[in-house]
Amino acid sequence: MDVLSSRGKTFAQSAWSAVALQAKAALALVLISCVPKLDSGLATVSAPRVLAVRAEPAEVAPGDRVSLRVLLAAGAAGPTATPRVWRCAARRALSESASVSQRCTGDRDAASLEFVGEGEEVDTTVPSDACEVFGPNPPEPEPGEPAGRPVDPDPTGGYFVPFRVSLEGAGDSFAEVRVRCPLGGAPPTEVVAFNRADRGNENTAITAVEASVNGAPRSIEGGALRVRPGERVRLEVRWPPCPLDDQCGDGVCGPGDDVRSCAADCATLARCAGAERFAYFDRASRAVTARRESMRVSFYQTAGALRDERVGRSSSDPTPFVFNEWTAPELHGEQRLWFVLRDDRGGVSWANIRAIVAE
Repeated sequence: MDVLSSRGKTFAQSAWSAVALQAKAALALVLISCVPKLDSGLATVSAPRVLAVRAEPAEVAPGDRVSLRVLLAAGAAGPTATPRVWRCAARRALSESASVSQRCTGDRDAASLEFVGEGEEVDTTVPSDACEVFGPNPPEPEPGEPAGRPVDPDPTGGYFVPFRVSLEGAGDSFAEVRVRCPLGGAPPTEVVAFNRADRGNENTAITAVEASVNGAPRSIEGGALRVRPGERVRLEVRWPPCPLDDQCGDGVCGPGDDVRSCAADCATLARCAGAERFAYFDRASRAVTARRESMRVSFYQTAGALRDERVGRSSSDPTPFVFNEWTAPELHGEQRLWFVLRDDRGGVSWANIRAIVAE
């Protein structure tokens, strides 16, 4: 079983001093990097926080509309702040190593940040020049800068438009929307092959969250899981299984399917909300091939102890679930658990349950 794990810290109530040290370390990391990212914080939620941002659709062309949905979590007091969203319009300078321009990470620069809305759902438009500013198309040179060069793709071959999400009292973080850009730096024959095989990205979907204690299933009725103080619960998060290869009639229009002869799957570009196979230009071999997405789940809690903060499946492992262990706190009452599923191309989904801790 090929499982990628990020071993979590212990967040039991008896370890508040350790939590304080971890929080200071996380703050130091933010200050050093200047680009706080989602999915990089501590697993315990004690105050309002943005845990994820989902773009719908998951991949858009320049000039297209996109809906941004913010996952806002809070501790026992409940949400008390409204997220505000800005789009970063500044191209990263050649001298910058971070993924987002420093002009978008400090004090809000009206020339670099465009306010797009507030609330947990925000609609906006991806700029028409996104592939010049953030992608492979040759950009216009910035004032005082030498002629720019195309942006390098991420490890999956994609390009992203950054958005800054601010929450009063909780600081800022960045989310990215995948933008559909032309394939750059490839021979003409491979550009044609890529365009035929590229289906875009689909958001992930959590199909089930299951719980068990000592191997016995524990029901989650009405989104509520009942546990005893200190009880150890195995949590399993599932997503749809995707085809291992491309076959017409399997319900998914894969990169190897012929859109002309496989209308059953490709007339509507049916995609899979699990670990998709996608077209990828291998710059080493200079050829278009197919790859599979890797998947990861981030776990969050209001109290208790999680064995791991994140658990995932590599691209070579198509198993459509991961599992983790949560130890209920000794304190009676209601707790919350959140699960955020991401693929490595920017697809996002989430689920949450209530945990009722009582004898």
